[in-house]
Amino acid sequence: MDVTPELNPEHDFEQLRDSMLDSPDLGDYVSRLVGKSRVPDFLKPRVVRYKSGKIRRLLTEAGDIDDFQEIVGRGVEFIIRETLDDLNVLGLDNVEHAFDEANGKGVLFLSTHSHAFTEAALVSWILKNYLQDNTAHSAFGDSFLEYDLIGKAAILNKGFPVYRGVDGRDELRAESVRLSGVVNGLLEDGRHVWIANQSGRTRSQDYRTRRSTLRTLHKQYESRMSIGEWLDHVILIPVTVSYEYVPNDYLFGVEEYWVHRKEKFEKPEGWDETTYENGLFGSNGLVHVMFGRRIQGLFGDYTEFRDEVDQEILGNNVLTPGNYIAFNVLSDQLRSGIAERRFDRSNEDHRYRGRRIDSNIVRYDHYDPRPDRYIREEEIKFWERFRERTIKGRPIIEAQYGGVSRAKQLEIERDLRTRMLLGYAHPVINKRRLGLI
Repeated sequence: MDVTPELNPEHDFEQLRDSMLDSPDLGDYVSRLVGKSRVPDFLKPRVVRYKSGKIRRLLTEAGDIDDFQEIVGRGVEFIIRETLDDLNVLGLDNVEHAFDEANGKGVLFLSTHSHAFTEAALVSWILKNYLQDNTAHSAFGDSFLEYDLIGKAAILNKGFPVYRGVDGRDELRAESVRLSGVVNGLLEDGRHVWIANQSGRTRSQDYRTRRSTLRTLHKQYESRMSIGEWLDHVILIPVTVSYEYVPNDYLFGVEEYWVHRKEKFEKPEGWDETTYENGLFGSNGLVHVMFGRRIQGLFGDYTEFRDEVDQEILGNNVLTPGNYIAFNVLSDQLRSGIAERRFDRSNEDHRYRGRRIDSNIVRYDHYDPRPDRYIREEEIKFWERFRERTIKGRPIIEAQYGGVSRAKQLEIERDLRTRMLLGYAHPVINKRRLGLI
């Protein structure tokens, strides 16, 4: 790709903009975007021509980053309108208090991350449209740079790369120091920053924060400030984005299938690009964006720091009927493998006695699912969608095996189903770990 991470979107705006206009991928992306929309099929060709021309005209007229972000803002509104049943924004008072305490510095938004650009885009859109403030600079994985148009758009959208394919202790340390310098430098310059609380997108809805992420953020100051002193200096707001549906659930389920089997998954051509597009344009249902309270305190190590962050990030995850349904099914299935001769299915206490969800994850003594949280209609809706997604995922796994027997097909379907259910159950599992439900 002819764009390098050293290109500065403010200094090299015209070069990046013009290279986007020259990209042969622009029309193709517009066509796929419209193809996933709710526009009637007979109108889509006309809409593609109109949208392509309009985007090219807007790009041509854009003179700086602010103009480009106006275009991005329209795209975000399209995504909200087309892929979300509703958007519920919570905790804005925490952001307003953070702005009051910032004293000219930027705010660091540490966020859950499931979809390519969605979480960062939603946070910036909310900052601008709800709070009339500046948008955030956002971290993105260096894999985006492999895609010509996506890489250029990411940089122009005030993005900066995180290099994940780094090998060797010295190289990892150098990248950690570089990234910490970028983030803290932007904050000192009064710019907001969005960054994921894990390394890359979460495939399984297990949103627990990685200590390595927190260590990297603190790295530039670790020789001068303790964790607590740095948190007095930096305004850190945790963000949780909760989805009713995960557009990539069956694709991530396929990836998790191979991870669970400890076998390498040979990704089909265009796999990552497909997951990026699904994340942006797939159906999400009801979405909640929750801004947590500012993180401060005297922490002895990064484990204590992480635990405090996760009280907010995991605790603020809004649970949906699908989360409870998936948890209950796994709880019931895996409990049934445990000798319990006096088990009584009619006894609600027994029915939801989840001894464990996964032997490698967590154990329970008892769980009250509060079944009033979902009704029969919601359960039917969840399973209709879930079965459809499972059917989509199974052929992808079969293709890597080559020819498979009917027995193997059933085994694949069962294992994929479990991986996908575990993804929807993880928000419940994590709240249980913290004793929040």
